[in-house]
Amino acid sequence: MAAQGFEQRPCPQCGSTVWISPAVGVGLCPSCHTQVGLHGGVSTASSSFPVGKLIGIVLGALLIGGLSIGGYYLKTKFFGPGGKDSAGYGALGIDPENAEPAELMRAATDVAHAKWHYRSVWWDAKFHGVRADGTIDITSDDGSATLTFVKPLEITFRDKNKRKDSVRRFSFQPKGLKFDKPESFLEFIPKDHPMPKAPCDVGDLVRGLKLEGSETVRVTFDPLDAGDKVRADGRSAWRVMNDSQSVDAYYDLYSCELLEDRTKRP
Repeated sequence: MAAQGFEQRPCPQCGSTVWISPAVGVGLCPSCHTQVGLHGGVSTASSSFPVGKLIGIVLGALLIGGLSIGGYYLKTKFFGPGGKDSAGYGALGIDPENAEPAELMRAATDVAHAKWHYRSVWWDAKFHGVRADGTIDITSDDGSATLTFVKPLEITFRDKNKRKDSVRRFSFQPKGLKFDKPESFLEFIPKDHPMPKAPCDVGDLVRGLKLEGSETVRVTFDPLDAGDKVRADGRSAWRVMNDSQSVDAYYDLYSCELLEDRTKRP
């Protein structure tokens, strides 16, 4: 692999590859230590350009290149794509192929407080591809997790201009957690509307369903949308569904108690 900013030339004495910086014009053969010019042949620059200085320049350039590559790798692994609006799974301590919904919620909360706003609170959640063991493979096509956080005071403003920076969406993607401002933000929330508190463990809820084989479910919470019975009782609830509609039910947000079964059975 060619080093960035260097050109290769064969040593005229032994044939070894010599890396030459165009800014210097000469390189040192690693095998026989012959100075080779950029345009071929043995360089006569030895009297005016010390070998030690040349070695220092070459090693320095290679070190900078190595640090750049290493820095990019570490940034991607620990901070994720996108810089300040993201976080990598290494830094979050999450295995994206076997992620627990509860740890995803904790991670999103920590990042929301540290990188967005310390007063922000969790508002809604969508977990797709939750498996029988209660985990999600975020790197797969079926697995994903998205949580919305809000500023509890600003979200109650009726003025859109005052409310426009009151919402952030946190999305767990294959390479890391990324957050942004939704293109369309929530309508204002009445001041007396309760904010959701720490919920029961989604992983435990799904494990209790005893799904079979590779079957997965979606688990969502929307504080403005609930089943008829749940709404009538004034309860907050998780909704658990699958594509085949063999699972469709509401479970209490805090106790995971079954509240309403809407399963369509033959």
